[in-house]
Amino acid sequence: MRSKPILAEGIVINQYNPPCMQHFLTTFLAITALLTWSVTTAQTDSAEEDFYTPGSIREIRLIFDGETGEAWQKMLDSMRLYGSGQLEAGASVDGQTYKNVGVSIAEHRGFSIGGQRNPLIIRLDHVNKSQNHQGYVELYLSPALRDPSMIREVLGYEIAREYMAAPGANFAKLYVNDEYRGLFVNIESVDHRFAEHRFGPGAQGLFHVRPADPDRQEEGCMKNVFGALEYDKGGLSCLKSNFVNVWKADAWVNLLNLTSMLADSESDVSEILHIDNVLWMLAFNNVVVNLSSYSGRYSQNYALAIDRFGKFHPVLWNLNYAFGSYKNTGVGSDLDLKGLQTMDPMLHKDNRNKPLISALLSNPLYRNMYLHHMRTILADHFSDEQYEIRAAALQELIAAPFAEDPYQPYSDEEFATSLEKTIGERSQIPGIVQLMSRRARFLSKHPLLTVVPPEFDRVDVKRRKQYARDRITDFTITASVSSFPRRVFLYYRPSPDQPFQMVQMMDDGLNEDGAANDQVYGITIDPEGAFERIEYFILAENAASANFYPARYRQTPASVSLSELN
Repeated sequence: MRSKPILAEGIVINQYNPPCMQHFLTTFLAITALLTWSVTTAQTDSAEEDFYTPGSIREIRLIFDGETGEAWQKMLDSMRLYGSGQLEAGASVDGQTYKNVGVSIAEHRGFSIGGQRNPLIIRLDHVNKSQNHQGYVELYLSPALRDPSMIREVLGYEIAREYMAAPGANFAKLYVNDEYRGLFVNIESVDHRFAEHRFGPGAQGLFHVRPADPDRQEEGCMKNVFGALEYDKGGLSCLKSNFVNVWKADAWVNLLNLTSMLADSESDVSEILHIDNVLWMLAFNNVVVNLSSYSGRYSQNYALAIDRFGKFHPVLWNLNYAFGSYKNTGVGSDLDLKGLQTMDPMLHKDNRNKPLISALLSNPLYRNMYLHHMRTILADHFSDEQYEIRAAALQELIAAPFAEDPYQPYSDEEFATSLEKTIGERSQIPGIVQLMSRRARFLSKHPLLTVVPPEFDRVDVKRRKQYARDRITDFTITASVSSFPRRVFLYYRPSPDQPFQMVQMMDDGLNEDGAANDQVYGITIDPEGAFERIEYFILAENAASANFYPARYRQTPASVSLSELN
C-alpha cells in the first residue's frame, strides 16, 4: 500500500488523545509541523580556514588616526551613551588590512564608562559596502566579563551548534594603535547574512531581543515582558519596545502574529514557529543552566529568524552567562550552587508568562521531544565528561594571551581554578565542572529523564534481489521498533533545499512490514520519476518518550538512492 506524503508544515496538536479516528487524524497531521528544515538549520563546524574555526585565536588590530588617536575611548563611550554613530578606524584582521571600518561599543549590560574591556562591534562595510572578511562584515568582540574561565561562550556555542543554528565562536587578541588590549571572545554576528546562510536564500526576516532594562519600559504596555513573546494588547508599539527588527521592516506583523498565536490555545502555532528548533534551544538552556536567556528572568539574549517558508527559528546569543554565571529564573531570588545543580528540567512549564515554554510543554508530544533533546545533550557531552576535556583544552589554548592581558579583571589563579571552584565573593560564579558534574548526575537520575524511549532495533530499505529482472523504482523503508511504540513517522525530502515531508509508517501487514502488530513498521515512497534519491529520518514515540533514527538526524540524516538499491 502506498501512502500519500504530507508536507511537513503547518499543523500542531494541542493535546494527546487516544486513537479514535478523528483525534488520530488530527494528531497524525500535527506531527508534520515539528521538523521542517531540521537538518538545514543545524550547522556543522566551519571549514578549516574559516574565521570562526573552533579552537583558534585570531588577531585584530585597530588604528585610530589624528584627533581620535588619543581620545578614541572617550569618543566610543560618548557614542554608546547617546546611542548613535561609529568611530572610523583602519583595521587589520589576521594580517589583511581594511580601510574606513566603523567601531562602536555593543549594547550590553556589561558596558561601563571608561571601561577597558567594553564589548566592541567592528563594521568592515562602514564606508565601503563591499568590504568584508571571508564574507563577514560585522565582527563582535565579547569581553567575557562574567566568565573567569573565558570559555563559556566558545564551549557553549560549540555544544549548541550540534543541534541548532548558533554563531561560530573562538578567540581574538585585540590591539589598538599597536597596544595589546587583551584577549576577547570572537563571536559571529547574527545578522541577515547569518539568517540567509543558516535558513536558506529567501529567509524573510530577523529580530533581536533588546537587552532588558526594567527602568525603561513603554507606557501603556504590559510590564516586564521583555522578550517573552507574551501577547500585549498594546500591539506593535509594545512589541517594538522589546525587539529590534534587524532585517525586513514588513516582518513586524509576523512577530505580532506569533505572540497572538502563542496566547491562543486553539491556534496552530506550528504554522509559523519551528517547534523542534525551539525545543532544542529550551533543552540546551536548561541542561547548561543558561538563565540569561529566554529561560531566565528577563527572557533575553536570543534572536528570531524567519525562514523562506515563513517560520520562526530561535538563535542563541550571549552565552557569557551560561553554566550558572547568571542565576535568576524569574521566580524568587537567585539560585545558590545546589539550586543551579538541581534546577527543575521542567522549569516554567506552567508559567503563562513564558509561552514558548508553557504552551509547548503542555503538549505531550512536544514535552517528550524536549526531554529527548535533554537526554541527547547530556549523553553527547556530559555523561562521559567530554565537556571537561574540551574546557581544559580551550583554557590551555588561551592561557598565554590571558596572562599577558593588561586589563583582565580576573587573576591568573582565578582563571586556573575557574573550572573547579566558585570565583568571586559577590558574583559567586560557579566553576563549570563544579556545576555540571553534579547537574549531569542529577538530570541523569531524574524520573522524567530515565523513562525508556522507543528503540530502533533495525531499519532497512528494500533492495533489488540478486538476479531479479524488475528494477526497484520506489523506496520501501521498514523499521523494527521496541519499547512499546505508539506511532512511527518517516520524514523525507528529495534534496537539502526542500522541506521534509512526512508519512506515517504502518504496522498493519499491508506495507511490506511483515505481520500486523509485530512492531515492524513500513512505508513505500513512490518518486513517480521525479527524484532518484532521498534523505530521511524517523520519529517514534511511546506513551512517555520519543526517539529518532538516526540519532544525529539533524547533522546527518540517512540517505539512499535508487541506483544503490539496484
